[in-house]
Formats: sequence, structure tokens, C-alpha cells
Amino acid sequence: PRRGGSVSPELERLLALRGLDIRIDRFEEKLSALPRRLRATQQRLATAKENLEKQKKLIKDLALERSEGEHQVEALSAEELKFESRTPEVKTNEELRALRKEIEDVQGRRSILETKVLEGMEREDAERAKLPSLEQEVSDAEAADKAEREAITTEQTELERGRDDVARDRTAVMEELRPELRARYERVRKAHSAEAVVSLEKNACGGCHTAQPPQRVQEVRGGERLVICEFCGRLIIGESEAAL
Repeated sequence: PRRGGSVSPELERLLALRGLDIRIDRFEEKLSALPRRLRATQQRLATAKENLEKQKKLIKDLALERSEGEHQVEALSAEELKFESRTPEVKTNEELRALRKEIEDVQGRRSILETKVLEGMEREDAERAKLPSLEQEVSDAEAADKAEREAITTEQTELERGRDDVARDRTAVMEELRPELRARYERVRKAHSAEAVVSLEKNACGGCHTAQPPQRVQEVRGGERLVICEFCGRLIIGESEAAL
């Protein structure tokens, strides 16, 4: 904020403290976003692996279904041969017609099953052909997850270093404040985050936007003493650009 005149050293320290806390909050905000970024790549990898496993299970189920169909075809073929072997034993035309009917029925069922087995084989081949693409998706997701982990680790180290540097500066400034002012600042900051110190905006507190009495407005503009908003407890220092 701009001030409408000179500001006492104590108020200058409060302004510096406000700026340092804003910087620390920005570091913390960026640090808190890192896990969300990592979860995004982990979710992509988990989805890719899940899709691959689903495809493998589908192929396994299709192969099992095909195998069962082939066994049924073999059983019907054996049944047909059994009926055929009885042909020489038939004595009458009626018995022969009945036997032929049995054979035709077996042949019909076998034909349907053979068609179903062939269709199953074609689908199995088509689904198996999708595996390389799904495996590549897993590989790509693993590479992306690894790269993001490395990038996040580097970024986290840099952010923590920057935050800690600013925190040391903050500690130094805090030590220059009177104990009671230090305690008030921390109490207000806990309630209002970095907005413990605000500007005067159109004669109102820049935090809660409550109009301030004329005397307090003049005190803020004088810049010589600490002005506290009696409505929200924030420390009002200087005027914003919009108010000048």
C-alpha cells in the first residue's frame, strides 16, 4: 500500500512482516498443490493398469469360453460317430430314419457350436490385438509418473528452501517488534491469515470494509501510530492506491 506521509519504523516493520507472510503463504500454496499434481499422474497410471488388467481378463475369459466350446464340439463329434457306428445294426427303415434324425440333430448342434467357436476365436484375436496399445499406455503413464515425481521433488526442495529463507527474515523482523505488538500481530494473523495488516480503503478497513471514525482515518494518514480496526482487529496502515 501507499502511505499518505512518513511512517514510523515500527509500522514499517509491520508492513515488512506483512509482505514476508504473504510470500510465505504463496510458498505454502505452491507446496500444497504438489500432491494434487502427483495424484493426477498416479490416477492416470492406475487407470492405465486397470484397463490393461481388464483386457487381459476379458481375453482369458474368451479363451476359456472357446476351450469349452471346442470340448463340446469334440463331444458332439464323438456322439455322431457313435450313432454312425450303429447304422449296420439297424433292421428296419423306421429305425434307420430315427437314427438319421439323431445324427442330423447332433450335426446341427455341432455346426452351431463350431460357428460360435469361430466367432469367439475372431473376437479373441481382435481383443488380443489391443494389448500392445494398452501396454504402451501403461509404459507411458509410468514414465510420466516418474518424470513428475522427479520434477516435484526438485520443485519441493526449491520451494522449501525459498520459504525457509523468507521465514528466517520474518523471524528477524518479529524480534524487532515489541512483545505485545508481536503477540497481537500473530493473534490477528491466525484469525485473518496474511491480512493481519491492511490498508485504509475509502476511509474503511481494507479487511472487513467497515468505515472508520474520522479520527482514526487521520491517525492512519499521519502514519505515526498503530491503528486497530475495532470491528475485526486488523492493523490498519496507510492508504491503498484507489483511496488516493
